[in-house]
Amino acid sequence: MGHIGEEVRRLREKRGLNQAELAVAIGTGPSAISEIENGKRNPNSTTLLKLAHALEVEVAELFPKVQAQLFDGPDAPAGERRVPLSAEEKLKSFAVDEQRIVWMVVDREAQLDPPDELSYQAMHDFTARRLGELGLTFDEAREALPRANPLLAKEAEDQRKRVQGLKSKARRRSTAANETA
Repeated sequence: MGHIGEEVRRLREKRGLNQAELAVAIGTGPSAISEIENGKRNPNSTTLLKLAHALEVEVAELFPKVQAQLFDGPDAPAGERRVPLSAEEKLKSFAVDEQRIVWMVVDREAQLDPPDELSYQAMHDFTARRLGELGLTFDEAREALPRANPLLAKEAEDQRKRVQGLKSKARRRSTAANETA
């Protein structure tokens, strides 16, 4: 399955840019572009927005396109039955990078370092479009993601616990400060 970097390379070359030119356009070094294109580095939400702007595309276009075969139909090859996929199976068709963005949107309150509002809106729009393509709602995605990617689910649960711990610690400090005041 492809990764964001392959799409960045394809779009960069389509625009006639070299890595150094794209790096200057987004305010980074050519080595960062190389690492992204070779799948050694995942761009954060801010970098995704900068890449999309520099390449004159929407953020969603930076992600590899996956065409899932979802249903039986007249176009199905003879003898091949396509059954409806579960929400979990549909989400498995997303690249891991896409799954992370979907998770950040559907489980926003669990983020230690939530994205700024502009980045969040771009990720929300991307998620809504991608889920819509597969006929999924945000609630279905929230429920199915842990089964689609158990490692991501574990990572998110660990982060949720850290966030809850930090919030609890902040409440205790606030209470202690009020008591001493």
